[in-house]
Amino acid sequence: MKFLNITTARNELLKLVDAGLGERITVTKGGQPKAVLMSIDDYRALRATEALAADPAQLAELRAMVKRVRAGGMKDFPEAGAKPRPRTAAAAKASAG
Repeated sequence: MKFLNITTARNELLKLVDAGLGERITVTKGGQPKAVLMSIDDYRALRATEALAADPAQLAELRAMVKRVRAGGMKDFPEAGAKPRPRTAAAAKASAG
């Protein structure tokens, strides 16, 4: 992770955003971390992970599915015949983010 002081981050913000933020950047003030700049894709992934962690049933289902895949019991989702689950309120809130 890259670290920038707040003055440098402010002066280079447009350049950082235009470059695509390939890595997360910690912005410091007085030597202390104060904020993190990240790509929109990283932000969306973080929000989706938060939503998943907030839904114990969905998290348990995902863990069970990963276990089945690792054991060779399921090759892909269509083969499982699963229908998409309705989105939970936590997942909807996270994706609206």
